[in-house]
Amino acid sequence: MVLFDWLSNLIPTGGKKSRSLISSGERANATVVGIRVTDPADSVRRWDYGLDVHAATGSFRAGCRQSLDADARRAATLGRQVAVRHRDGQAIIDEAALVGGHAGAAASSGHTGWKQVEPPPPGISDERLNKHQAAVMSATPTTVTVVAVEPQDWEERWSFVASVDGDAGRTVTVTGTVPHYAAARVVPGSQLPAGLTPGGDVLIDWFAVAAIRAPLPHGPAATPPDTAVPATPKVASPYQFESGSDAKEFQTWLKLRAIRSSGVPASVLATAMKKLGVAADSWPSIDTKWSERCQSDPGLAEQLRLARG
Repeated sequence: MVLFDWLSNLIPTGGKKSRSLISSGERANATVVGIRVTDPADSVRRWDYGLDVHAATGSFRAGCRQSLDADARRAATLGRQVAVRHRDGQAIIDEAALVGGHAGAAASSGHTGWKQVEPPPPGISDERLNKHQAAVMSATPTTVTVVAVEPQDWEERWSFVASVDGDAGRTVTVTGTVPHYAAARVVPGSQLPAGLTPGGDVLIDWFAVAAIRAPLPHGPAATPPDTAVPATPKVASPYQFESGSDAKEFQTWLKLRAIRSSGVPASVLATAMKKLGVAADSWPSIDTKWSERCQSDPGLAEQLRLARG
């Protein structure tokens, strides 16, 4: 029994409220727009999801804290369409439908902890990786291509071999936390955004990895059965980034755009650009590039809309 399964026996489930919502709530599709992971010292790890629910009467954003199992968490990635049940502005992810099982099976039996919460902001927020991501931002941007993967039987602990792009074919072994929301990308052939430290260490930018929307090298991940939910309003197709570095540049542009629009002094924007590895003379072309792409591509425009909240 893996650690998550053992802990799940100790974590209270959603009980009557979640069973009522899954059994009598209205069926719909929802887009995962935000994931927040917190790890309180005196409590179990919390996974909060921001969901844009596409209901028959219109779309709305909902937040839920849900103790999905490991397979479901790997499937509930950023930008993914998931089956939900909703009522009065509340929504619960249908875990069984998410992993290809019978719609409502897991939640109807009370085997999923659930609580309504304020929706997390768009994107990824994972306090476990605060120091790691800070180190990534101060490192030299690079990308790595996954060569081989060796998942370990310990929750999110993985080991994989990757070649460092642009470094004469050097390969490194990366061992540590592979967050569930990015695990689907760690397959042979995937290109992952990363940072290269002065000492030569490679740090994977997991937040940027989670934002990649390009098809996986071995085909797209399985999607929930269409029969589990009714027809929903048409959603723009996700933008297909050319590479992991392309996706990272877009995320960097979003950050700098948000900083600029907040009305900070030019010196603050310049400092942020330096930390994010963007040269002052290259910013105008980057800004023009992604602004034009957002205007011409509905999928990219949708990501910009979600980032604005």
